[in-house]
Amino acid sequence: SKTNIKLSNFSNVDLSDRSYKEVVFTDCNLVGVDFNGSFLEEVTFKNCNLNYGNFSGCNFKKVIFESCKLDDASFNEVKIKETDFRECSMHETEFFQTKLKGLDFSSCDIKDIRVPIEVLKGLTVSYEQALGLSLLLGIKIK
Repeated sequence: SKTNIKLSNFSNVDLSDRSYKEVVFTDCNLVGVDFNGSFLEEVTFKNCNLNYGNFSGCNFKKVIFESCKLDDASFNEVKIKETDFRECSMHETEFFQTKLKGLDFSSCDIKDIRVPIEVLKGLTVSYEQALGLSLLLGIKIK
């Protein structure tokens, strides 16, 4: 059965280089949390504050971010399988050397997302988001 963690404070806690399986974080404060190099399988973050979180070098399998704050978070060199981002705030979140193919950001606020052009292939976004991302391509829209 899943481990449920509610209303906990993990601000700036080092949770790196570990495996997490069947864990649900609900209404948790995870500002600045460091999951660097961890393996997350069947992990759900619901209504959590993950601003400035570090997920670099992680392996995701069946991970869900639902109604979370992910502003200024780092998802660099992340391997992603079956992962959902639902209604999350992702202002200035970075995705370098992370393939976004198969992900759907259309319900998220991705203002000023930091992502190289080559990883956008296969990403699903809303029409409005596509207009914003077109600036990365140097396209001017009148």
